Amino acid sequence: MVATTSADARQKFAAVIGALNTNTAGRYGFAGAGSDSQPLASPEAFLAALATAIAPETTVSGVVSAVEAWFDAPVGGGGYLDTVYGGGAALAPFRIAGGETAELGVTAADPEVRDLLVGLSLASLVSDGAFAGDASARAGLTRAAGEKVMHAAGSATALAARVGSVEARIEDVATRNTAETASLEIARAGMTAADPYDTATALQAVQAQIETLYTLTARLANLKLTDYLR
Repeated sequence: MVATTSADARQKFAAVIGALNTNTAGRYGFAGAGSDSQPLASPEAFLAALATAIAPETTVSGVVSAVEAWFDAPVGGGGYLDTVYGGGAALAPFRIAGGETAELGVTAADPEVRDLLVGLSLASLVSDGAFAGDASARAGLTRAAGEKVMHAAGSATALAARVGSVEARIEDVATRNTAETASLEIARAGMTAADPYDTATALQAVQAQIETLYTLTARLANLKLTDYLR
């Protein structure tokens, strides 16, 4: 039972890391400002770093504490942020329309993401041979892993809801941008009978507005992040 559960968790661990490393249109959605870099190391490198961190521990509680400390360590502490996180800081708020900004500050460094990975990594360590030959300790570590995953599930759901609300707002603005673009195109078509000088001046201004709206809409189209959390 322990072997089956830990092996299943190992697969889920790899799947979560793969999702967080998803690249869309050349952009890693969970890498923050470092969107050109893969945010997380491979599952194998991840677990190798954890194996080093727990090497001195001989009890289930010691391993759990060491893993939690590794995930919680600040930059410079030799833990998650230094060893396996390759992204950047959270993205700054960006303009999505006149007078409106949106903030997509979710990265793979977020506490909610790390909390979920704690439980999955504990079970994965069992799958990779932690406490080999000690059935009681292996069962205890697997049980602790399950408790951590259950505890983190609520935070992960809240994080997904936060991303979803931002996405809905962005989609609403994108729709409005498209409608405004169409209106500007119609306005440009109505200039054909105007004075040539006035037409040229107005057309230049309208084209600048259209180009800005197209740029914003294109940027918004690439900010579909909620799928990564499913």
